[in-house]
Amino acid sequence: MKKLTFLLVAGLFFTMATYGQIRKVPAAVTEAFATKYPAAKNVEWGDKVTVFEATFDVDGKKQQASFNSDGEWKFTERFIEAKDLPAAVQEGLNLSKYKDWEIKSYVEINEADGAPMYRLYGKKNYLQKKYLYFNTDGQLVKDSITL
Repeated sequence: MKKLTFLLVAGLFFTMATYGQIRKVPAAVTEAFATKYPAAKNVEWGDKVTVFEATFDVDGKKQQASFNSDGEWKFTERFIEAKDLPAAVQEGLNLSKYKDWEIKSYVEINEADGAPMYRLYGKKNYLQKKYLYFNTDGQLVKDSITL
């Protein structure tokens, strides 16, 4: 009986944890989004606890924008192709220790308080996978392991 009670209580907490964080997107957020991205199509909202995240298309390009609950824009990630990388970033990658890695995706990150950044997802083999962050000058700013 104790096991059954424990399982019921655990299930209840799991359900609350899974669905309890879903909040309605504030009007300030949707208004700020509509002002910044009037041409956005296929908009889907997500609640990331500290920010609200919109996934959308502009001119057929997939993007994600994050806003705080007051409607302040934080950053936008735009998925790009290798050919759209600035020459300096491509050169920086070619000069880095990751030059022989297979690059699987390219993302341009624009933040409210800074210059664009480029995040490349690369892998060398089954175990070695990283996000590589380059600034507009082509300098590798950081790399981080992915799971």
